[in-house]
Amino acid sequence: MQPSHNPPALQLKVSRQAQQFAHQFSRAYETQAKRQQVYLNTLAIAVVNKYLELFDIITDLNQSPGWQVECQALDDTADLHIPGFGSLACRPVLMNAESCYLPPGDHIGCVAVQFDFDQEQLDQQLMDNAPLARGIIRATLVGFMEVATYEETIIPLTQFQDFTGLFTKLSEFQVLPAALLNTPVPFDVNNEKTYQACVGQTEAFDQLLHDFPQIMKAGVNVLGDWLEGTIESSWQTVEALLNQPAWEPAIAGRSSFAVRSAQTSPRLASNTLERCKVLMLKENEPLALIVVIEPKPTEDMRVTVELWPIREPQLPDTLEFQLLNESGIAIMQAQAHGSNHLLFTFSCDPGNIFDLKVILDQTQIIESFVI
Repeated sequence: MQPSHNPPALQLKVSRQAQQFAHQFSRAYETQAKRQQVYLNTLAIAVVNKYLELFDIITDLNQSPGWQVECQALDDTADLHIPGFGSLACRPVLMNAESCYLPPGDHIGCVAVQFDFDQEQLDQQLMDNAPLARGIIRATLVGFMEVATYEETIIPLTQFQDFTGLFTKLSEFQVLPAALLNTPVPFDVNNEKTYQACVGQTEAFDQLLHDFPQIMKAGVNVLGDWLEGTIESSWQTVEALLNQPAWEPAIAGRSSFAVRSAQTSPRLASNTLERCKVLMLKENEPLALIVVIEPKPTEDMRVTVELWPIREPQLPDTLEFQLLNESGIAIMQAQAHGSNHLLFTFSCDPGNIFDLKVILDQTQIIESFVI
C-alpha cells in the first residue's frame, strides 16, 4: 500500500563532524580516486544516518561496512547498517549528475545523496593541508529505491521515489520506533493473518503520515539557509503577518502578540533574523510560532523560540510547548496555564538538530530544524 504523496527532495547541511570523519578516513589513501571515493561515501552515510535519527530509527555506524576501514579499503561501500533490517546503500552523486552508481552487494534498498559541488570543487576540498575548505556543504536526499539485484547497476536519479517507500519497508521489518507501528508481528505474505496485520501497520503508518505531514514532506527548516535568504514561504516576518486582514483583531490590539511585536521586532540587532509561522491546532485559535536566530563569532547560533496567541490575550490553559533534542527527548518544556506566551532560549552548534512540539488536547504539531 503506497501513499500517493510525492514530496520534494530534502536538502540538509552536512555537519562539521561528518566532514571531519570524511577527511580523516580519506587521508589514509594515496590515490586521488580512492580518497574521493571514501570521502563521498562517508559524507553520504553520515547524511542518511542523521536523517533517520530524526525519526528515532536505530542505526549502527560501527557495524556499517562504509564506516569500517577494512571494508573501505577493499570495496566501494557506502552501506549503512540498520539492525533488524540490513544494509541501506547511501550512494553519493555530484552536482548535475543524472544517475547513481550502485556497486554489487546485498542491499535492501538505496538512497541517493547529491552534493552541491562538482568534480573541480571536490578536488579542491581534498587538497593536502586544506581540510574543510568550503566550510558549508549541502546534500540533497534525492529519494529511496528498493533494490532487487545483487549486481552492480546504474540507476537514473529520476527513478528514485520519496521516502514513504523506505518507511513502509522498515515497518515490514519491524524496525520503526514503537510510536510508528501497530501490533508487532513478523511479515509473511504467505500467512494471511500476519499479512493482514502488516497491512494494518501500513495503514496506521499512512494515517501517521497524514496526521504528521512533516514525516512525508521531510519539512526540516535549515536555519543556516535562512541567513542566506532561503526561507520557505510559510515563514513570514511578523509585520507581514500582522498586516494580513485575517488578523484584524490582533492589529486592533486585543492580542498580546500584537503588543509584543510592536515592542520587540523594531529593536532586533542587525545580524538577527526573525520569522513567524501560523499554527492552527484548534479552529479559530491560531498561534504564532516565532523563531529568532542570532549567529555568533564562534560558529554557534543563539536561538529564541516563542509561542503567542494571535487573536486572544492568553494561550489556552492546557497548551504544552516542548523543545526536543535529536533523539526526541524533551530538554525544555512548559505549559501555558494562562500565560500570554511561552519562550525558550538556547545555543546550537552547526549540524545540531532539534524539534519544536506544540500540543493542545489530542492535537500536536512538530516543526523540525537543523542548524
